[in-house]
Amino acid sequence: MKNSIKREQSQACLSFAERENFRPQVKRKLLSILALLCLTVSGAWAQSYTNTVDINDGTVTVQEGEHWLITGTTTTNNIVIENGGTVTLKDVNISTSTSNSCITCKGNATIILADGSTNSLTNNSTGYSAIKAGASSTKLIIKGSGKLTATGGPTAAGIGSINSVACGDIEIQGGTITATGGANAAGIGAAKVYACGNITISGGTVTATGGSGAAGIGGGFGTNGTPSDGACRVITISGGIVTATGGKLAAGIGTGRNSDCGAITITEDVTVVTATKGNQADCSIGKGYSSTNTCGTVTIGGQSHGTTGIVDSPYTYPKIIDRGNCGASGHEDAVTWKLTEAAVLIVSGSGAMADYTFVSGTSTTAPWTNENEFIETKENEFIEKVVIEDGVTHIGDWAFGYSTIESVTIPNSVTTIGSSAFSVSCIESIDIPNSVTSIGEYAFGDCQLLETVTIGSGVTSIGEGAFSGCYELGTVTLNSNPFFEFNSGNPYALDAFDTDYYGTFPATITMNLAAKEGETGEYWMTFCNNRYNFEADVNTQVFKATLNDQTLTLTELTTDNIVNKDNAVILKSTANPIVMTLKTTDGNNDWSDNSLIGVTVSTGKSIESGYNFYVLNKGSQGVGFYKLASGKKVGVGKAYLKVSASNAREFFLFDDATGIEAIDNGQWTIDAVVYDLQGRRVDQPTKGLYIVNGKKVIIK
Repeated sequence: MKNSIKREQSQACLSFAERENFRPQVKRKLLSILALLCLTVSGAWAQSYTNTVDINDGTVTVQEGEHWLITGTTTTNNIVIENGGTVTLKDVNISTSTSNSCITCKGNATIILADGSTNSLTNNSTGYSAIKAGASSTKLIIKGSGKLTATGGPTAAGIGSINSVACGDIEIQGGTITATGGANAAGIGAAKVYACGNITISGGTVTATGGSGAAGIGGGFGTNGTPSDGACRVITISGGIVTATGGKLAAGIGTGRNSDCGAITITEDVTVVTATKGNQADCSIGKGYSSTNTCGTVTIGGQSHGTTGIVDSPYTYPKIIDRGNCGASGHEDAVTWKLTEAAVLIVSGSGAMADYTFVSGTSTTAPWTNENEFIETKENEFIEKVVIEDGVTHIGDWAFGYSTIESVTIPNSVTTIGSSAFSVSCIESIDIPNSVTSIGEYAFGDCQLLETVTIGSGVTSIGEGAFSGCYELGTVTLNSNPFFEFNSGNPYALDAFDTDYYGTFPATITMNLAAKEGETGEYWMTFCNNRYNFEADVNTQVFKATLNDQTLTLTELTTDNIVNKDNAVILKSTANPIVMTLKTTDGNNDWSDNSLIGVTVSTGKSIESGYNFYVLNKGSQGVGFYKLASGKKVGVGKAYLKVSASNAREFFLFDDATGIEAIDNGQWTIDAVVYDLQGRRVDQPTKGLYIVNGKKVIIK
């Protein structure tokens, strides 16, 4: 089926390549490869936290149903997660010698590694883990895309049980995780003579090292004659990149010395698993060392290896069939590549990949190509998947252009994607992480199977033709400012998704726009666009603003939620971010008497001589329009009010005829800044109507 799809893709691309207006160098190369084949809106959604704390302020206890964001550094405090609690770690550093694990889970618990974060948990106390999983019959889940280093104290696991209590199941779904067990304890799994439950790894990059007598992943040092002590139950690895090294007399994945392990299954879906047995151990995957301990059936890629397991060490699945360097000039060995027999190309290291060209007969083509065609595995299949590991910062020009790759994993370390990096490939979806700031020209050009694209919050520039020719592209989501630069100066990022340069866009384009919080549960922002129509989501109200002398009046536009191009609005929502969807039809609201002025130039708008500009903000008097400070600009895509500089007021609040509070002048105490109705500060208020803390007050 897959080969059939590729043949169909090649025929479609071949027809496209033969058009007269196709770029000549693309046409030449595409015809060559396809002939062979024919013989196929910032930041993400804002997370709501129960609390945000710095671990340096004290020990944190997270209750059932709560989700805490934790930051900071400490040598004395720790984190406790009660049953049903969740924590997100963002650059947490705990190095402790107290008689507690750095994180103690008292039941089912979830730990999320924040996007782009680096977290370190080190326990120097004998018997205590970096992360203690909950008791038997509970599960610890670790996920996210950040980094975590977890080092257990002597006789305790890096992640798992401590040297006094067994633990339940452990599931790792994502992140870059390095786990090291103390003496006689697993990197991930059991402590010395205290067992752990099932271990599942379904994603991420995981490196686990066991202490002497303990597996990298699995069992700890057990009791001679009682191998259930320090045992591990079932181990399942179904995704990610996993490297496991056992201590002396222990398997990389499986049992420790004198301990048992359940069945071990490594599926075909993993990227690569490498296991190394410790000194004098029997197996790299399976049994460690003992005449009495047992291991369940070892199954790798659907093939059974019985209850003994894999003796070869180090053992890698799938097998690596080729490898080399691909770092930037002068640092070639800083970034490396390897190709598995499962048609997966893995790029690892630190720094930028080299930039390549695609000219026949030169030495500047990517090293995983052969005579300008992609290397074939021993099964004569083309490369289908690319995994770029954390640490790589730049994806080179033409690195994976004209390829049969169907998917790519891009880590949060990557900041730039080179020109034509994935051009004319078989990629079906792409998720650009928040770390990426620029996407080169034609980076995904002519990817005719590409259906979905997600752009992270960090992108500020997209080159010409980055998504041109992607005719199956149906869904685009922007988690960043939609007015970042496209094609050297054009501030309209959405133009990048005009797939044929004639106004043909994907069926669904949404922008996730970060708004500012006003009162609790309210989020505000201004918005404008002079090129496209957008519809606000159901959580959002759309307002125009009319400034009449000294009164600012908001009028909700209720005919529909469509913001027609060339109109500036105020958006108020009960959710953040605000979701805006591209519309091809005009709305029917009345846009007359709208005093808001939109900014549509990429450089923003400076204050004009003789005028004051007012921008939406939550200031000392609540949500309103406050005077823009001298030297500041109004950003592109935003709106402002323009008033003669002779007007001395500091702000405009939204007109509200209700809620006027009466205060007797004799009881008046000045404990807040007072303004008159024109927004001018009043130091000695007398009788009359004033504004205090955003409310109208009558002093009698």
